[in-house]
Amino acid sequence: MEEPVSKDERRIELQVVGNDATGALQLRHDDGGVATSRCLADAGFKDGDRVLLVPAPAPPVEVKCRCGAPIVVLPTGAGLQMPVDAETVQAGDVRVDVQKHRSHFVTCTATENKPEDKRG
Repeated sequence: MEEPVSKDERRIELQVVGNDATGALQLRHDDGGVATSRCLADAGFKDGDRVLLVPAPAPPVEVKCRCGAPIVVLPTGAGLQMPVDAETVQAGDVRVDVQKHRSHFVTCTATENKPEDKRG
């Protein structure tokens, strides 16, 4: 099984092992447990198919910065966490988009929160 993309993501691998009396698929979990799923049966999965379930990321939570401004911390493409101004975040945003989100480091008035400029 592949390693999780982030520490908050857990992948679950299932194998279709048959159908129950209602037509729902019987699924064997990678730890040996068994579950059933009607929606996977309706989607066309059949006996012997393997299914990889990856839970949806948790929605971002708005918090207050030390400067008092509302911020949301989103993961970057590199997996780092970056505070962005909450007003630039919409429902469904789960990763930093530099075309859409404004880094809070640009607007923060609390100088102790600003990263040092190491360009000399």
